[in-house]
Amino acid sequence: MNYTKKCNLKQKINEIKSKLHNELDVAEECYKNLDFTTEFPILVSYTTRIKILKTFINWFKLIKYNKLDKINIESITKRINIHLYQIKKLTDNKNYLINKNYFSDIIKLILYIINSKNKGNP
Repeated sequence: MNYTKKCNLKQKINEIKSKLHNELDVAEECYKNLDFTTEFPILVSYTTRIKILKTFINWFKLIKYNKLDKINIESITKRINIHLYQIKKLTDNKNYLINKNYFSDIIKLILYIINSKNKGNP
């Protein structure tokens, strides 16, 4: 992998980490403002989303310290599928597709990084 690709990948990783942290802050704030008795389905959806975001953030820390064996893609895909189902039931199809693409892109990036590191590139 050449220097430009390494820099672009590091920049992309830093951008995604920053966005994940920002989104986590927003999700936690929304979660705090929900009413348990009247907004329970939305509360459950936010709980799932927060767990997914924390897992992704943790994975980027594991990648940084080259602990790739600790990353379990299968566990997060199950949680993402549950969350996407929740979104589909609570919102419109457009929101569902946006979230599906969002989570897919993050998983693709993580898989790319894992494959690159296993080949000894970055």
